[in-house]
Amino acid sequence: MEIDHIAIAVSDIEKGMSLYRKLGLKFLEKAEVREEGVIIAFFSAGNVKIELIQPTEDNGVRRFIENKGEGIHHISFRVKDAGKEMERLKELKFTSPKPLRRHGRNVCFIHPSQANGVLIELEETALYQGT
Repeated sequence: MEIDHIAIAVSDIEKGMSLYRKLGLKFLEKAEVREEGVIIAFFSAGNVKIELIQPTEDNGVRRFIENKGEGIHHISFRVKDAGKEMERLKELKFTSPKPLRRHGRNVCFIHPSQANGVLIELEETALYQGT
């Protein structure tokens, strides 16, 4: 598997974007995802993207920031088929019983209790390089 992106929960997306611009990362896109109650922004860091996530309503990202503060929210790995990965890893606890549709892709999340406190996303992507 390859890392697709590292997601960072932020309270102020503009402030977060300012930092990554200063670092010289290439800005890719910014969008409001109303169905998830977030604003997201992506930057390119070579083969890995940095995703900033700002909550716009009461949701898991807002609760994450309230409980843990801003910081790494999840790590996303590229997979060919999220459903097949869930079946292959069925001994692990996932946050939902089947893949979810996010941003036009199937994704699933391995519960942080199964991954040393880190939420892990498995995301189907056309950029998948595995076999």
